[in-house]
Amino acid sequence: MKKTVLSTLLTLLLTCFAPSVKGQAPTAEANALPLGNALTPSNALFQHPIAQSDAHLPFAYTAPGRPTPIEWGFDLAWLSEDNIRRGMAFAGKDIVDMMRVSYRPSEALNDEKLTSNMLKFITQRADIVRKYAKKGVGVNLNSDHEVVDAWFNPLFSSTRVSRWAKVIHLTAQEYKRKGLRLVSISPYNEPDFGWGQGYSDRTRKQDFLGICKELRGMDDYADVRLCGGNTLNCDEALPWWNHLKEYLNEGNTHQLAGSFEAYANFFQEVRAYGHHASADELHNTMEAMVGVEYGMQTGIWWGTAEHSRSQYMRATYQGNPGQRLGYAEHRTNWTAASVYRLPEGNVQAFVGSSERQARTTTYLLTSTDRDVYYNGIGPMRHFTHQIPGGTGYEQGQTNAETVIDIQSGADVQPYINGTYRIVNQYANKVGKGKYLGFSSNPGTSWKQLQQCVKPSAAKNLPYSEWLVTPVSTRIGGDYSYYDFRLVGNNRLHLDILNWSLDDAGAVGTYPGDLGANEQWYLQYAGEGWFYIRSRHSNLALACAGTSTGTANMVQKTFKDGDPHQLWRFLPTEADYVREAPATPTLLEATTLPAGVRLKWTSAPTLSQETATPAKVNNDGICFEVLRCEKGKDDWNTIARYLPDTVFTDNSAADHTRYLYAIRTVNAALNRSSMSNTMEGESSREEALICHILSGVETPVNKNNGNNRQNAIYPPELLPDYSLQGNHALWNADSTFLMLPSTIGHHENMSLSMWISGPTQQCPILCFANSQTECMLLELTSATSLRLTLRHDGKEETHNFTRLPSARKYITLTISGDRGEATLYVNGKFKARSSMTITPAQIRGVCNYVGAGVGEGSDATLPAVVLRSVTSDLRIHNYALTTEQASQIHNDATPIEAIADDGADGTTIGNAHPSAHPSAVDLLGRPQSTKGTHGVLIIEGKKLIR
Repeated sequence: MKKTVLSTLLTLLLTCFAPSVKGQAPTAEANALPLGNALTPSNALFQHPIAQSDAHLPFAYTAPGRPTPIEWGFDLAWLSEDNIRRGMAFAGKDIVDMMRVSYRPSEALNDEKLTSNMLKFITQRADIVRKYAKKGVGVNLNSDHEVVDAWFNPLFSSTRVSRWAKVIHLTAQEYKRKGLRLVSISPYNEPDFGWGQGYSDRTRKQDFLGICKELRGMDDYADVRLCGGNTLNCDEALPWWNHLKEYLNEGNTHQLAGSFEAYANFFQEVRAYGHHASADELHNTMEAMVGVEYGMQTGIWWGTAEHSRSQYMRATYQGNPGQRLGYAEHRTNWTAASVYRLPEGNVQAFVGSSERQARTTTYLLTSTDRDVYYNGIGPMRHFTHQIPGGTGYEQGQTNAETVIDIQSGADVQPYINGTYRIVNQYANKVGKGKYLGFSSNPGTSWKQLQQCVKPSAAKNLPYSEWLVTPVSTRIGGDYSYYDFRLVGNNRLHLDILNWSLDDAGAVGTYPGDLGANEQWYLQYAGEGWFYIRSRHSNLALACAGTSTGTANMVQKTFKDGDPHQLWRFLPTEADYVREAPATPTLLEATTLPAGVRLKWTSAPTLSQETATPAKVNNDGICFEVLRCEKGKDDWNTIARYLPDTVFTDNSAADHTRYLYAIRTVNAALNRSSMSNTMEGESSREEALICHILSGVETPVNKNNGNNRQNAIYPPELLPDYSLQGNHALWNADSTFLMLPSTIGHHENMSLSMWISGPTQQCPILCFANSQTECMLLELTSATSLRLTLRHDGKEETHNFTRLPSARKYITLTISGDRGEATLYVNGKFKARSSMTITPAQIRGVCNYVGAGVGEGSDATLPAVVLRSVTSDLRIHNYALTTEQASQIHNDATPIEAIADDGADGTTIGNAHPSAHPSAVDLLGRPQSTKGTHGVLIIEGKKLIR
């Protein structure tokens, strides 16, 4: 592995952390990260600014969560065998408990019997159910028709009701004769839209009620749910259901128009009344998530289910549900998101939008209890994801939805987005150098792929190299996929021949338009290996046969652990070798006041070309840091891609002892075994753990020992905006500083800084997980300060008033031991207040200077940041005494020597003494500026006269 390989890995990783500005893609300039001047890499190495978001989704990765069990189904009102086949391939038939079938009032009954066309219609659907669904699956019977025959809508109401009830009854009996289990009947479908059901708009509700009443009187349906009103517009759901509910035991609506509030309220009302709550025509994961949150019990997918929908089904299936760790919604934008731990133990986030009504929404996902990896990006707490929407009803909508893998542990997937050589585990089980691709240009027609030997000619190398990138979020529907393009001919995509859904279907390259047969998702298998699975078929890319040579590429039914289906993505400069690198040795751990510093030795490695012992040379080798709490077997990767043999863990929690270990990783992504383990914990020695001074260009972290980097949002360099010679940490609308996630996790701490601000309320500093779990320090006026702490449903507010209106230096000490908060202003004691909530209880991970958490989940950051100015921020991990607070003030006060402007000492600087009524000496005693010599403090500036 050469340095260029490591550079590629680091560049890709750093690029991941560039912020996505609302409505704008990251730019190359945005990738520059202000890493401070830390002596060694630390957890804050990838501290990155967070763009303003529209909604916040906090979750605890290790929390038990709660199950949200749902009955899932597929729909055959849209007669498509491929939809059902694909949906079952993704979800698995074992978790599909319901199939929606239909009756058709499109022909008059023949002597009170179903017509041949009606029977054919029933047989088509029944055959598909029996072919793909599990034995004993339930069916829901609904109305599906292109036209309604006039025979069903005569003038007299009693006749209409009798004829509709008759066709429903005969159809239900026919499905029963074909061995299907009838669970629910929906007499009308979307009656608020009409569809020819009923004599007129005026009579339709009464006709629907009459049909329900007649069916309810039949013994055949005593154990069958009658369902209504199945409305298209969810604003109409409650009016229809309320009109019918005397004869119903199931409430149902679609979400193709209407308000978010009506959609959510409908499920709550139905459940509160004791009815079964359903949505029998789901068009997006968003509809499902919102329905689940507010009481939906049965969800049936219109169309099919791909990766995002099927994983959500697995997370919530009633037979073996996972646990919901978090949920968020944006009602105005018609979007929602949630995080689940699936039954298999993996954690995933789901984000979705309304099919017809969504607006672009940025979600901030926050892991509140540990650093994690989002689709391989990390370790980090925060992850912003923007889901696209349209410009109006059915205008620019893409029905967008996605699933995001969230990982923690000793084996985390690499982040994939770039140019790679792709190797197969089976084909490379002996030797090396067999790559997915061609030995020469395959041309522009379809050609089957091979696992070929590495081309010897440099000009042919691009035909075994691939540009692998996530598809556009506007691809249409689920966008949890990747586009594979051949580097040597970037018109060619990885493609399934003839849109095959069959096992052993050929896979090659073709200059297509990136259809579903040319999109693939990655399923991590461990140890750097992935399964590559099709959006179209859900089958896995595989080497055919048993050859380790130039095997053809096909799609195969997924088989866990099959080496023919396992693939690794290597940087293009790297060659594949099977040998693991040497294990690091001599790991040492040194305690710090708020962290642990690690140092180790890189052992001799093996040459990639000769696989023989080489000189001790770290060129191209990088390292991973693993940690677990002592007494637990829960190793987590807290850092990776480290080029050096030293690292500072500044996310170590107080009162917690850890075990640490190191692994080596080479270019082929092989890992060594773990090094010797070392115990370590933060010393909790009283210390300054963060000191950030502001400069003309960017805030500078002065406290090297704890390596507390910070990040600015927006990431542009700050302008030279100064106040009396001191540059602000933040100084303009929508600009703020972000601190590391664990910086406030202390029972005792002190916050010191210069502040000045407007007469309006504005935030100074906020440590938060959400609006209801936070510590917020804010100016409420030019002379008033407020500290608010919220935790576990409780709130404490501490108001400090009658402060100097001019720029002032404050020190706020928080002592959990004594249960008090103390404020010092300009080095002097000001006030003390009793408190019971501490920052350690809140454990905020969204830590801002110059910003706060918005109301509810609607905004993570305030829309407008006022011009309060903060500078010279110091954080101690203990409560300062009065003497220490005074000394901090003196240290933070800039000194400026000035000349006597008047012979009698009547002026200081360019101002008359009358302009300086606030002059004090170093002890804070008021002083006259006339005829005074020595040191004065005027408006926060030391002046030596």
